[in-house]
Amino acid sequence: MPDISIAKKLVPYLLKTNNPAGCVIICPGGSYAGHAEHEAGVIAESFNKAGVNAFVLYYTTGNKCYPKPLLEIAETVRYVRSQSEKWHIKPDKIAVCGFSAGGHFSMTMNY
Repeated sequence: MPDISIAKKLVPYLLKTNNPAGCVIICPGGSYAGHAEHEAGVIAESFNKAGVNAFVLYYTTGNKCYPKPLLEIAETVRYVRSQSEKWHIKPDKIAVCGFSAGGHFSMTMNY
């Protein structure tokens, strides 16, 4: 059972369709100190235009936050999977992408 408190850190960009589609979890950059907004919503909207659901994850930042962002990414995948039927997401088509610091965490998670 996923920890639903992760929902507070997510902004959904769901397709307006009942047809299941893939999903991407976006982790914006921000030098490990914050989140770059130009790597958040606009990216999610681009994925929507391509027919992909998206979530922006505002993961924990700041000094000595590691490994919390990695755990939050993993928990987000579990949470989205648990809600996949409700949100019309294919549970086996969930990807993670990120930019700068978010890219580092995403790559580490995917490794």
